[in-house]
Amino acid sequence: MTWVPTGAQSYPALTCQNDWAPHGRADRDQGHGASRRRRIAGPDPVEPGQVSRTFDLTATLIPDPTGTTGLRLVTSADDTEYLDVSLDPTAGRLTVDRGHASLDVRARTGAYSLACPAAKEPGTPVELRVVVDRSIAEIYLATGQVLTLRFYPVGDRPWRLQAHGTGSGAGDFTVEAWDLDPGRIHQQPHL
Repeated sequence: MTWVPTGAQSYPALTCQNDWAPHGRADRDQGHGASRRRRIAGPDPVEPGQVSRTFDLTATLIPDPTGTTGLRLVTSADDTEYLDVSLDPTAGRLTVDRGHASLDVRARTGAYSLACPAAKEPGTPVELRVVVDRSIAEIYLATGQVLTLRFYPVGDRPWRLQAHGTGSGAGDFTVEAWDLDPGRIHQQPHL
């Protein structure tokens, strides 16, 4: 999927064109990715699309200075199971919250954060990469900081990405996501 301009406003309205690889799966090796640039404004999240349970994502977020701006990986059909990755411009931190990441009562919860001074600078883009392999998420900041954590989703529906904000202003985001196909990894024999 790619988002393309459809309006001539100061910030273009965007619509979606489907250019996914066959069967709805994107293949990073063949250059098929889902690239979306959108603005987050208001209380309703923006939903760029679906991802598999194993994917690689790059994002550029320009935080809303009046609240948090982030991405949510929704893993259940009713939106009750999700992993949040958000930027807090007041604290200058990137936070990953797994408080709702599993409907399994045995799963550990908690929020983890990294210093992200760029989030404090209004209008400054924050680049991050997220790699998810079923129950492991690795979040990389462009500064070289990494946060790795486990989460235990039990939802059996397709996973979806959402971008959201909590402030009264607006934040921008660009997302590129690739589904990873573990069946295409060839192991070399060890002697």
